Amino acid sequence: MGAEYAISPAVSLAGAYYRNNTEVAGVDGSRGLFILAGYYALSKRTSLYAEIDRTRYRGGLIASSAQSRQTGISLGINHLF
Repeated sequence: MGAEYAISPAVSLAGAYYRNNTEVAGVDGSRGLFILAGYYALSKRTSLYAEIDRTRYRGGLIASSAQSRQTGISLGINHLF
């Protein structure tokens, strides 16, 4: 589930939430992922982006039981050829 909002013709914000429930070899677990992104169009084919995501693990989905959350940050340029 997600949404995008255009602040101006060049700037937009997007957000999404995904949830996965899994059972592998009798081990139940779930993962919730929230993403927030911003985009700035330099031209019709080139844009800058910044994204941050936060993942929360529950159950036995990952090898280390000490890790229950993970955060990622992405910055970059998209160009369509």
